[in-house]
Amino acid sequence: MLTLEQCQKEVDAWIRLHADGYWNPHQIYTRLGSEVGELAKEINHEFGPLPKKGDEKTSSLTEECGDILFTIICLLNSQKLSLEEAFRTAIAKCYGRDKDRFKRAPAPACQHEWMVDGDRDVCKKCGTRSHPVI
Repeated sequence: MLTLEQCQKEVDAWIRLHADGYWNPHQIYTRLGSEVGELAKEINHEFGPLPKKGDEKTSSLTEECGDILFTIICLLNSQKLSLEEAFRTAIAKCYGRDKDRFKRAPAPACQHEWMVDGDRDVCKKCGTRSHPVI
């Protein structure tokens, strides 16, 4: 499995094979818009009402998301920024600012490990108490 840093290094190695190097941020941003449009088209074909034309090439969500990721890495690399730092900043917002913004999923069911506590059994993992033992 690649780390985020390894992804950045691999993109940088590929870019360095080309004399022009990284595009400027405006050009990269424009390319990103194009790639997002290709993803939108693929989503529309797969989940929406618009079927592909007979002569359209087969693509996938994975391929289109990969193109977007590559372009984002190019933008970050061109500015000497860290993909890991960008991700950590984004995920911190999810657990900070947005922690109460969305309805939470129910907790997964506990595989209870019971122990006796007085007249009831108590789960060691989640603290659930059974009915009184008769």
